[in-house]
Amino acid sequence: MKKLILMLFTLFCIGFLAAKVDLNTATLSEMMQLPITEGQARDIYEYRLFVHKFVSIFDLRDIPSIDQRTMNRLRPLVVVSLVTETDEVAARREEIRYLLERMDSNEGASEGMADVWQDFLMTPQNVNRMHFDDLISLPNVSAIDAVAILRRVARVTPFRITEICETPWAFLITAIQI
Repeated sequence: MKKLILMLFTLFCIGFLAAKVDLNTATLSEMMQLPITEGQARDIYEYRLFVHKFVSIFDLRDIPSIDQRTMNRLRPLVVVSLVTETDEVAARREEIRYLLERMDSNEGASEGMADVWQDFLMTPQNVNRMHFDDLISLPNVSAIDAVAILRRVARVTPFRITEICETPWAFLITAIQI
């Protein structure tokens, strides 16, 4: 009997939380379902869109059309989710950091090389258009490697990503845009 009551209480709580409107992800029409005026719903939506995402329910007080009474009325009906914003550059930097950590664990840490690799990885290059000097300037590419790459490009069609993964230069795959 106790288990049944506990299970019903848990389902009730989950259902109650599911019915709340998330201020950081709700559409304008969802916000208009709240017991506020259309202007207030639009102000909340535009605040989130143009100013910043909500960190807490108390950020509603920064909106001029929302007074304390309105906020108290909205409090049980809304929830504020945690929002983490990452742009493409930040995501790429995180991917590069992971790659550099992996490379350092295999070859030993070298701060100077890590900086060079980060520069190369942030600005991908097309290996099919590179000259000998460009190839030789890449870290860990010897003259023999550079000549082999140039011969391969001159002999056949340009490299494709799948072909580079099967070559000794596979470590260049993230640094080179094909």
